[in-house]
Amino acid sequence: LGGTLCRSCAAADTRKIYAKVQALRALRHLENSPAPLEEIFDRLELTQQARYDLRDVLLQSLNAHLSIKWKSRAFLDEILAG
Repeated sequence: LGGTLCRSCAAADTRKIYAKVQALRALRHLENSPAPLEEIFDRLELTQQARYDLRDVLLQSLNAHLSIKWKSRAFLDEILAG
């Protein structure tokens, strides 16, 4: 959960998450934008697969860093559902 991997490193990582380039670009945009999440998602035109990839990456990252059951999961599911 530390970033993108080259092919040789990805082959050795059993916890890797696959994500399309569109989802990775959306993550970069989320990281660099001061706008609220809802506004960003309204502007991004993501394919359904990119939304799934983005959801998986965000959920895995949140689960890895939070040791509590978080309540914002419903919000994340809602905005990523499209």
